[in-house]
Order: sequence, then structure tokens, then C-alpha cells
Amino acid sequence: MVKGPPYSDGLPYLKRSFERWCSTNRPAWTPSEIKWTAITLWHGVPEIQTEYRRKVGKKFTYPMYRPDLVPANPWSEQDAQSAKTNGSLPLLHGVIPSPPPIPPGFGPIAPIQAPAPVIQGRPRNAFPFDFWPSKPWDTEPSDDASLAAGISARPISKGMDHQALWQSTHPFMWPPQDQKDWRNGRFLEAGGHGFTQLWYQVDETNSIIQRMVVKESRPQPRYWRDPVQWRDQKPREIYMHQLIDGNREAGSGTNHENLIEHYGYRLMMEQRRYRVFLNYYEGGDLEQALRDHSKATICRLERLGPDEPVPSGWEWDDTHLCYRENGELPEIISERLIWKIISDIVTGCQILHYGQPSQNGVQVLKPEWKPITHCDLKLDNIFILPPEKEPRFGEDESEFPTFVIGDLGNAFTAMEHTDPLSSENPHEYVMRIRFERLPPELQFLMMGDAERPGPVPIAEKSDVWLIGSILYYLLSNLTRNGQGPCRFVPNTEFDYDFFAGRNGDLGPTHDGALNPFQPRECFQTFHRYSPELQQLAASCLTWKPHERPSLLEMRTMIDSFLASRPDVAADRRIRPLVVEREKVFAVGQYFQKQ
Repeated sequence: MVKGPPYSDGLPYLKRSFERWCSTNRPAWTPSEIKWTAITLWHGVPEIQTEYRRKVGKKFTYPMYRPDLVPANPWSEQDAQSAKTNGSLPLLHGVIPSPPPIPPGFGPIAPIQAPAPVIQGRPRNAFPFDFWPSKPWDTEPSDDASLAAGISARPISKGMDHQALWQSTHPFMWPPQDQKDWRNGRFLEAGGHGFTQLWYQVDETNSIIQRMVVKESRPQPRYWRDPVQWRDQKPREIYMHQLIDGNREAGSGTNHENLIEHYGYRLMMEQRRYRVFLNYYEGGDLEQALRDHSKATICRLERLGPDEPVPSGWEWDDTHLCYRENGELPEIISERLIWKIISDIVTGCQILHYGQPSQNGVQVLKPEWKPITHCDLKLDNIFILPPEKEPRFGEDESEFPTFVIGDLGNAFTAMEHTDPLSSENPHEYVMRIRFERLPPELQFLMMGDAERPGPVPIAEKSDVWLIGSILYYLLSNLTRNGQGPCRFVPNTEFDYDFFAGRNGDLGPTHDGALNPFQPRECFQTFHRYSPELQQLAASCLTWKPHERPSLLEMRTMIDSFLASRPDVAADRRIRPLVVEREKVFAVGQYFQKQ
């Protein structure tokens, strides 16, 4: 058995890299041929020696350096000795040498040759850029007061007056059409690059017949002219929606209920903005639905000081490390509801990455599907579709809602590559900021880490981390999206004070017997959930992507647990999740501006 790294010399690192490279690119070569070719490269190319000697003492294998120097036919032991003696590569085998030149004055007179054809180089990217749509561009709205000088996305996001200007516009759907039957509703949300608003379509009696969310994005100039932000001559976000909903239509919508649905888009090139028209999920998002519960939970978990008055009926519980109120522990999100939320997110992610969910424990990539990595899974990007059956007043929900992955603004598919040895992933997608909820490979802090085996691609396991981050927040019963998952690190002065995604590889998140969320005073609510649910969260939050479970493995864990625990599987408690339903602006209601 070949001993793995670390090594005390650079040659073994080259051998491991070359063996892996040959398994794909020279599969017919024998181990002996691979060995002597690697040694020949080592002695014949000083640049290769320098590169691999930098790896000495490190615990990783690395991609092959200078694969362009690998010959089509292997070198032998004699070639390796020649390279060692001469310090240069030997002649290539199987290549017919050029004949010696004919002396002047001898041989036939060569005919006059036609000029060699001019080989076209890489095209120069003239303006308008080739990743933009070709001209002529579509016509654009001229009656939008929110486009006044100086009004960009940020003022509209922050200022009520500017929001009112934007709300007074029309949906501006494409192709242009009569929009007199559309009424603007409420302003929903604003971000750094855009904002959303709810619109209602009414009939001749002014009754609501359809609801639609209009999301407008006004990217900063550097994003608008960045080819990484475009696919198929459309903004990346639009392209992702088209992929998903094209697949939804091909499958008659089956299993796509966990992914946000769009109705179309309008691209306004001169105005440098676009709109996406989306289905409205009246249940809101997960962060919003748990906000009141989160505030109440914080009050019960933080022990009051000796000089602070304790509310009547409150008593500190030293076992659960929280206040009981009239003898009752604080309400927590039901375990079955958490399994449901994670199950829906996993199904949605399987479709993003494979074009279809797994079937009978097997995950297959759908033919012609382009895997999509979401990159921004979080509580407020998970929307809620209420159950069809509405409970009576004072009763609880009898069925679970459907949880829907939304906001594809950061999602991406791989770009087409002219050079098979280069890739835009991860460098073009790494965020230049630190968010504790993000996986290590998606944060800028990882790019210069000397302990990493080169850049780690952002892919399925990155979304798995983000699912683990959501699961962490649910287990904590808090909704602090900004403060990322913490983890237990034994044998340190502060066992818990480490963010799982920011402080380097701190070892396994669990070893089976170890409870992953310790000490109890820092993870009070975690211990009220099953070990299986805690272990699932911990395994998703492992530093190294290859040590995290796949989406298929997560699906297997979820299904296996629920099959083994019928008591949990049968639970239908929704509280403390608040499932909102439209009353005033429900379909069928008379529209009256509030």
C-alpha cells in the first residue's frame, strides 16, 4: 500500500499527483511506466522540483503541475537516468524525427508557397459585450418616475419616498401589454441590489384574480459588465429560473414544489436593470415566521443578574439551563417540523444539482441537466406555501406547509470552458466578505489558507453546509442569520467559542459517541432533540467538504429516522411556526387599497 502524505521530499508529492492524473488521462499506462515517467519529469524539469518541494510536510495531495509536459508515450528507466544526468527531458518516444536539412544547391526547386492562412486569435471583446444580448435591444419603459437622476437601488431600498416612487409604477411585463387591471400592493423587501413588491390582478368587478411578486434588480455597474454574472446573454438569476421552470414543465411540475416558480422576466439593457415575475408565497419566509418565537426564546435562555427582578412564575432550571414559566419549559420548534423543513430543502437541492430528486435510494443526474449551486440558503430565503386546508379559528394546522427554496440571485451553473485545465470555480464565486453562516470554501478567508490543497470548488457540499446552518438555527430556536453555527472543540480553554466556518479545520464535528453541541449552557435547546438530528446538523458543518454528507446521504438519514420513529413521523404540530394567510388581499376578495 502506498503511504500517504506528509512526505519529507517533493518527489512523492509529484508521484501521487501524477498517478491521479494518469488514472484519467493515461489509463492504459502500467504502474512502472507511470513511475519512470514521473521520475523523468522530476529530474528533467527544475520548475517541477521547485513546485513540489513547496509541498513538503503538508498532509494533502495536489493537482498535477504542468500536465502539458507529459508525453503521449511513457518514458523508461533509461530515460529517467538520462534526465538525471543531463538535467533536461529526453527525446519523446514514438515521434518521427525531422530529416536533416538538404544542403544548399541540391534537391528539387520548391514551388512558391501560398501565404499561410492567418490564424484567428481570441476575439477582442468590443462594446456592446458579447455576453450581453445582441442589438437591437427590447424597448424599455419611459414612464418610470423611480429612474430619476441619482435614484439607484440603494436609495429605494432605504428611503420611503423613493419606495413610493417605485411603487407608483406598473409591473412592466414583457411583452408590453395593457396593465390597467393590475394594482400595486405592499412593498415586501429590499436588498443591496434590488427590491420586491406584491401586485394584484383584478377583474371587471375589481375582485382579485391573481397575485404576483415583482422583483427588480439594479446591479452595480461592476456586476452588470461582469461576464460571470451572465449566462446565455441573460443575467444569471434569470437563466437559473429558466432552467428550473423549463425542467418543471417537462416533468409536469412533479417534485418542483420546493423551488420558487417564475412567470417571466423583462430585461432593460439601456436602463441596466431587470424584473423577474414570481409566484407569491403568502406564508412568508422562515425567519419571519419564527421571529416572535425567537425573541421569546432568548428571554427564557438568558439568566438574569442578581439585581434584576425575575418575572412572577419564572424559576431557573439547572438541568435545561433555562427559565420555566409556571413549571413549563420554553416551547421549542417540534422535531417533526424540523425534519419536514430539512426534507423539503434537500428535495429542492437535489433538483438543483441533479435535475430530479433521488428515487429508491439512487441519485441520477438527469440527461442534459446543468447542475445549479444555490450558494445562499438561509432562513429568509425559504418561503412557506400554506396547506390547502385552513384550520378553524383557534385550531392548529392539521397538515404541514410546503417549504420552498427562493432567491436565485447567487446561484450559478458552470461556465463553458475553452481550456479544459482552467475553471472559474471557485475564484469567481468566492465572496469577499465574511459571513459565519457560509461554508469555508465560499468565504474569502479560505483562499490563502496554506493548509488547504488548493482552491476547493463550490458545489453540492457547499449547499449541504448551508442546509446544516439552517438546521443549526432551528435547533437553537433562534433566527440570528448573521451569527453562524458554533461548534464544540474539546481540550481548549473555551470549548465552544469557535465558529464552525471561520477558525480553520478544528477536527471532526463528532465521532459518534461525542455529543456535537457542548457544553450544555451554550446549546440549551439542542439537548431536547434526538441525537440523530443533532448528528445530522454536525455532519453538515464539517470543515472539509468531502467529509460532509451528500444530498442523497441526507435523504437516506431523514427517511431512515422517520421510518424508525413512527411517533415522531406522526406528529403534526406546527407551533410555534406562524403560517400567515392573506385575508384582505386573498384571491376572490374585492381589492381596496389600504
